[in-house]
Amino acid sequence: MHVADAGVLVRFADTGHTERSPRLIELRRRLRADGVNISAWARDNGFSPKLVHQVLRGGRSCNFGESHRIAVKLGLKDAPQNESLLEAAV
Repeated sequence: MHVADAGVLVRFADTGHTERSPRLIELRRRLRADGVNISAWARDNGFSPKLVHQVLRGGRSCNFGESHRIAVKLGLKDAPQNESLLEAAV
C-alpha cells in the first residue's frame, strides 16, 4: 500500500468502526497517475480544496450538500435521478 493511501478511512456511523475504502484509494491513485492536483481540481470545479481533500480521505459521509456534489463530480456517487432536486438544494 502506498503511504499516501494510509489515511483513507471510512467511518461507519452506526458502529464507529473504520476501514480502508478501496474505491477512494483507487480514485486517489488515478488522480495521482494523471497528474491531477487535487486543490487545483477543487478550485477549477468551484469547490473548497479542504472539503475535497476530506471527501477523498473518507472523512465525509457525502449524503447531502457540497460534499455530495463533490462525490458525484468525482464519480464516487451516482448523479441524482432528478436534477431539479439537486439544484433546489443549492
